[in-house]
Amino acid sequence: MDFICGKRGELNRIHNVFIIIAFSIVILILGFLIFSLIGEEEIYFAPPGSINFTSCGTIDVSGYYALNASLSSPSFTCIRIIANNTVFDGDFLYNITGDLTPGTSGIIVEADNVTIKNLNVSKFSIGVNVVYANYTKVNNVGAINNSLAGINLNHSLFANVTNNVVNLNNVGIAIDGGSNNSIGQNSIRGLTLALSTGIFAFQTVDNFLYSNQIFYNWYGAVIANSNGNYLLGNTISYSFVNGLFISDSTLKNNIIRGGTVSYSSQDSVYVQSTDDVLFDGVAVSNGVTNFFDLEFSNVNRASLVNSSFGSYNFSFTDGTLLRVKKNDGEIKFLQPINGSGSNLNNDISILYNLVSVNSTKAGLNKSANVTLEWLPTNLTNQQVLRNGAPCPASICYNFTSLNAGTVLFNVIYCTNYSISGISSPPP
Repeated sequence: MDFICGKRGELNRIHNVFIIIAFSIVILILGFLIFSLIGEEEIYFAPPGSINFTSCGTIDVSGYYALNASLSSPSFTCIRIIANNTVFDGDFLYNITGDLTPGTSGIIVEADNVTIKNLNVSKFSIGVNVVYANYTKVNNVGAINNSLAGINLNHSLFANVTNNVVNLNNVGIAIDGGSNNSIGQNSIRGLTLALSTGIFAFQTVDNFLYSNQIFYNWYGAVIANSNGNYLLGNTISYSFVNGLFISDSTLKNNIIRGGTVSYSSQDSVYVQSTDDVLFDGVAVSNGVTNFFDLEFSNVNRASLVNSSFGSYNFSFTDGTLLRVKKNDGEIKFLQPINGSGSNLNNDISILYNLVSVNSTKAGLNKSANVTLEWLPTNLTNQQVLRNGAPCPASICYNFTSLNAGTVLFNVIYCTNYSISGISSPPP
């Protein structure tokens, strides 16, 4: 009997273990199903010690404020933050709503090191208004249907505006003055109202605008009287006027690297009265017949690097130097160029051991410096060829050895140039 009872006790223990294992498996499966339903969004809770906030008002004491109710603010600004080192957190649950009264803001920030996150703000003149404040963070905010701007940085420094949904505002994100702000990974969809703009930068310097999705604005992005800005990997589509408009920016290089501009109803990229602008790896597509993929008006020292443009119109003055570079070489025009065409990629073509300019375009047939790269260094008696024949010394002058690997030479007129004795690129 003791033996049998011992066996029964062991069997009961085994049975209990199996029950615990089965229960654990059920919990894991339920957890997996819940995670699958909510996606990758984490379940969010405000940290312990946060201050509950349940009505419009002024925050004048530093702390972590957790919005605990949706707020309605007809006719006046709802939240004013004047305390440094403050977090205002909507917990992914709550909305702040106005009635489109002119001059109002959903949240106005007038202090340094303030974070606004995880809430929706709508129907004010400005959704989130950062005024002469530094090191502000605006993250995971829905700024929807505000009459002037969804998010506005007014003479602010080092702001971080990321992962926001900014829709149906006259201006999605505005940067007015200030510098060194990061605007990235925002979804910005505009209005059909005239002059609506996805991102508008005015009199500001050294900002980083990256990986934004900008759709259905009259102007996708405007850089006006602003310098030293770096635009990286932005996607701009379905602009009713220009996808990218740069104007009156003459002090410091604006760089546009990567990204696409597509389906613009007028000029896809329009640059005027601007110096030192660089396009690197930019692709423009699906423009319209009566306008241009790229239009330059009174632009000096422009560079097009590994970028793709179809139709173009150039109007250059005051000693413009246009540089076009591809992987196998480059051409730098030394005289002002002008004119228009239907395919810039064909009219200025750079392939292995060949720079080709459509010389029937009189405005492109100018003096230039040509660089050919990745050439062999073990050949002899090489020559610069012009349209397949030796180029006279009066037209071509080489600055480097023609056996140098990277060969640089000057030409008086533009047409097709190569180096003799080279038939194909290296493997």
